[in-house]
Amino acid sequence: MLRHLHALSLAFVLTSPLSAGIVFEIETRDHEYSPARIERTTVYAEGLSLKMESTDGQRGNSDAMIFHGDRREMVVVDHERKSYMVIDRQFAANMAGQLNQMAGAVKGMLDNVSPEQRGVSPEQRGMLEQLATGRGPRTLQQARPTLQVSNTGQQGQVYGYPCLLFTVTRDGRKVRDVWVTHWNNINGGRELAATFDSMSEFVQEITSAFPVQTDAPMEDNAFATMKQMGGFPVATREYRADGRVESESALRSAQRQRVNLAELRPPSGYQPESMFSD
Repeated sequence: MLRHLHALSLAFVLTSPLSAGIVFEIETRDHEYSPARIERTTVYAEGLSLKMESTDGQRGNSDAMIFHGDRREMVVVDHERKSYMVIDRQFAANMAGQLNQMAGAVKGMLDNVSPEQRGVSPEQRGMLEQLATGRGPRTLQQARPTLQVSNTGQQGQVYGYPCLLFTVTRDGRKVRDVWVTHWNNINGGRELAATFDSMSEFVQEITSAFPVQTDAPMEDNAFATMKQMGGFPVATREYRADGRVESESALRSAQRQRVNLAELRPPSGYQPESMFSD
């Protein structure tokens, strides 16, 4: 949900508690559509917490993610279902437990069924045996395509900010260009650097629990590599496998603003959900 972040206009409830923070407005042009689809994101950041609220201008649907650095948890909000899911270390532990159960089930299957009966090739059986011995998940994680962040040294003014150009490659193929400005160049940004760094570390920690086949969009966006870049992404260009531009994002504003603390939690009445049965 985080790959193409969109923006939503700020709406403050006057009776809710307010706190000093920073609000970022980001605009994304998705070139997968013709004409390009405009997507917008508002990032509310205050203290050790932040929220990314996204909306699609054409379709009108929206997504939200809330991160609490002090609690080391991420909350994914589903407005359509009026629900939310908490992702934290316990979530990762439960995921590991599910993988272990799957490994045990595969081991039992291999112990009782021959390859000929299952119609699997020796190569397929080898992969199943790796999973059954507990080496499968780690092997898959090692096979996860590696993201490499590189500082090109190129400097320039981008949307009014002095920036450095970083490139991100996956197994040698460029997937992203990011113009990054130092936190000192954003009003109040230095105070939030630790929060964004914490979120970047958290995303990498949690997604490392997923096999490579799992679609984990949290880790495949510029925010997941912010700590390595040492600043905030002012402009981002995503590339397709064939080298064509997939999307372009731009920081439209970043300003100190009173943040409605209600924005940093799921809306009232939304119900918690879990990927795991009780």
